Amino acid sequence: MDSQLKKSTYVGLNITIHIIILFSFLSLFFFLYVSKVEQDAFKSEIGNLIEENMYTILEDHKDTIKPMITNANEALIVLKNEYAQPESVTSKQNSFVKFTAGFTILMLLGICISITLTLMVDCKKKVPLWPILLENTITFLLVGVIEFLFFTKIAVKYVPAPPTLMLKTIFQTFASTFN
Repeated sequence: MDSQLKKSTYVGLNITIHIIILFSFLSLFFFLYVSKVEQDAFKSEIGNLIEENMYTILEDHKDTIKPMITNANEALIVLKNEYAQPESVTSKQNSFVKFTAGFTILMLLGICISITLTLMVDCKKKVPLWPILLENTITFLLVGVIEFLFFTKIAVKYVPAPPTLMLKTIFQTFASTFN
């Protein structure tokens, strides 16, 4: 009985390990780095938008807007308090996404370990785990460095929507609410 793996079995196991490493790396990279950068960029864009545009617009229409804001002061305080904390729906959704990613990684690991143990124990095959792990580790170190450089040098500088979009949306909402 031949104890070597068939080429197709070796490739299948290699692909499975490749998928586990890729999914794990991308999940960790997203949750530990990208989500934080995204959140900071969002806060910065909104802050800059408000500082740069709202003051000018309010100043230009001071006589009209000041009485409206004075009358709405209590409502603004209520809204400020209402939205001081992250929404529970958003927190629950984000927790569910993190759980799903972790569960998927564990399931993939379980499948890979089951396949490997079945090949080694039941089929008496020599499974070259170390060469597969070494090949994938080197590949992902190189790919990881390139992805990190791409994200930090190029992707974070891309502006997906003009900063005025939020301001236009705010004004359209105000206009439609008060008309």
